[in-house]
Formats: sequence, structure tokens, C-alpha cells
Amino acid sequence: MDGSPDMTSSGRPNWQEILIVLLVVAGLILTAFFGFRFYRSVFSLRHNRLHPGATDVAMIQNWMTIPYIARAYRIPEETIWNDLGISSQGNRIKNLTLLDRDYYAGKPGTALNRVKAIVSAYLTQHPPVTPTPIYSQTPRP
Repeated sequence: MDGSPDMTSSGRPNWQEILIVLLVVAGLILTAFFGFRFYRSVFSLRHNRLHPGATDVAMIQNWMTIPYIARAYRIPEETIWNDLGISSQGNRIKNLTLLDRDYYAGKPGTALNRVKAIVSAYLTQHPPVTPTPIYSQTPRP
């Protein structure tokens, strides 16, 4: 044992060592690639998320579900289901794209546009209540 790496009789590294090095490099590349994609996804979700009490119907997107929209806009979920004419049973986990496919002959955007109209009409009839402060500061003389 002279401390040198295992070499074949021709003085080249063993094929197993080369394979291990290639697999480690490929693993590092894949980890970096998917780590970057994960970071971008988390960042975009954080900025595209609806907050409770939202009023801008333009923020509604096809990936959203009816329960998510109802919670974000503070609308009774059954109001949306009834106005769509769709039963909530078995459909609560479907996003608007899947509802298009299943109930609107696959016409893209139909469920999205109908939900936007329903939410807009509901918000017009039931304006969101803004909290009033318990006390207000009055200017001192």
C-alpha cells in the first residue's frame, strides 16, 4: 500500500470509481435543478395567494378550487355551487380546469368566467365589512 488510488494494470482508474463520480455529479446537478424549481414555486405561490377578504375577482385563476375561492372571498361555498348548477359532492377537490372538462364540454375558461361573475355579483350585493378601529386618535389642541 503506497497510498495511491486503485489503478488497473494499465494505470487508469477503475471503471467503478468513474461510475461513482459520474453518479455523484449527476445527483448534484439534479439536486440543484429541482431545488431551484422548488424555490421558484414557493416564491410564486407566496405572491399569488389570495388573502381572506379579497375583492379583486381578476385574481381568480384556473388552478383554484371552489372551497379555496369561497374562503378567500368570504362567500358561502354553497352559493357558488348552486349558481354553477354543480353539486359539491365529489367536486370539492377539483380545480376550475377540471370543472371545465367535466361540466362545460371542455371549453377552457367557462368555469373561471362563471365563478368570477358569481363572486363579483355576490360582492356587489354583500360588500365586505371593513373593521372599524375601537378608538381613534383626535388631534390635541
